[in-house]
Amino acid sequence: MPNPARKLTSLFAPHQRALRAYRGWVDQLPLDPRAVLLEQQNGLTLDGSVYCILRELLSDARYAGFDVRFVVNEARAERFPRELASRGLAVRTVVRGTSEYMRALATSSVLVTDNALPPYYVKRPGQTLLNTWHGIPLKTLGRSEVLGAINVGNVQRNLALADFLLMPNPVMEERFVRDYMLRGLSKGTVVPLGYPRNEAFLGARGAAGDGCRSYAWLPTFRGVGDQRGQGASALVAMLDELDQLLRDDEMLYLKLHLVEQQQVDLGRYQHILPSPTDCELYDFLATCDALVTDYSSVLFDFPLGGGKVVLFPYDEETYLAERGLYDPLDSLPFPQVQSVEELARELRAPIGYDNEAFVRTCWSSPTEGAAKVLCERLLLDGAPLAGEHPVARAEKPLALVYSELGGDLEALRGELLKLSETHLPLLAFPWGKGRGHERFLYELPADKVAFVPLKGELLSTLPEKALVKLGKGAAVFALDRHRAFGDATFDQVIIHDGSDQRWIGLIRACE
Repeated sequence: MPNPARKLTSLFAPHQRALRAYRGWVDQLPLDPRAVLLEQQNGLTLDGSVYCILRELLSDARYAGFDVRFVVNEARAERFPRELASRGLAVRTVVRGTSEYMRALATSSVLVTDNALPPYYVKRPGQTLLNTWHGIPLKTLGRSEVLGAINVGNVQRNLALADFLLMPNPVMEERFVRDYMLRGLSKGTVVPLGYPRNEAFLGARGAAGDGCRSYAWLPTFRGVGDQRGQGASALVAMLDELDQLLRDDEMLYLKLHLVEQQQVDLGRYQHILPSPTDCELYDFLATCDALVTDYSSVLFDFPLGGGKVVLFPYDEETYLAERGLYDPLDSLPFPQVQSVEELARELRAPIGYDNEAFVRTCWSSPTEGAAKVLCERLLLDGAPLAGEHPVARAEKPLALVYSELGGDLEALRGELLKLSETHLPLLAFPWGKGRGHERFLYELPADKVAFVPLKGELLSTLPEKALVKLGKGAAVFALDRHRAFGDATFDQVIIHDGSDQRWIGLIRACE
């Protein structure tokens, strides 16, 4: 197909039509004061804090008048509604990325996510956005990722747009503010509260079934890009050995990433089963005697119920060569094993560390009643929670500096550091231009220079697209400025270098 024809076809592709419709809904439709949109892990799971908030909304008569919708990924569009119904949850689901989803994004008064809404999402005046995040991180995030610094953009944007950020402890808060560079960008409020999903651990520990000892293994997913799921063969060999070592009064439940689920046949084992799907994951974990994991945030959650944690970082050297940790594994109190035989032995041994001290350190904010008070705070005009406080503000005025990173980076670094004497420089660059410059970004001093990778499509009508190419289209860029930076204000706006009119238009709209 000739190039002009291909471009014309792309303009009328379903996604592009939906984006233009979304633009119209943002401009023209009023917010629905009773509409609530809940999105968990981009619609990929039914396990976590957002699900627990959904359950609270559906079980309390005070919320009967609200129009609650739960987001599901297209790949789960048929399965998840059935599973929700089997758990007694009658809720309307919307498929992520569809026109129905975009309309809900545009018109819902309350939105809750534990990750990031799409790059095209515009937070409208009057919308309330809560970000619960999905776990206390052990693995480094944001600018602390040596190889992943350029991928910070949309998560950074979502955290900066949030009215409320759920933070279980001050250490996590400090790391998020620093590594997602929220000073100056966020005008939100920190809610010091434990995760709603962890309320499951606060009841009496039950038994998974018939006097058996039950163990849960939640390995971190290995691989990115072309390497996705390539650790499955090593996992199969370990499962073969472990199945032989487990006794008939022991059962291990394995929670795998979707890619690995398709590569590992658990039907061949006597003592190993997939984690159940007929209940929420943390409700099930609360019945288990021990947890096996490596670098997953679940290691912070499980001790709340008094169960034992065993670390099995069987590929630590390889894994950590590509991904850093905030705290070394040796700083954690849990036993570490390096072989399947050691693992089986340690699972049966009693807890030999101070579990209560670990819980006090990680969960300084209350967990009990978390779902209830969050729903009241968001939907019933609940009073501010004890300890609520603004996200840390910048001590200096914010200076937005645009660059396409194509020139002398050392000279750019010097100019940013000079500017940092009077301002907090925020280096903005097109996401694609950051490729190959991860080390440069990683080495910018975190206490002096922040950065934001720019990503996302312009929300424009067909006539506006033509104006943008001519360097016009002020309304389009004004909306894009709000999409990218929300209510953040800049004392200075500097175009250091570059010629990409799509992004320069956004930067000039910040002046």
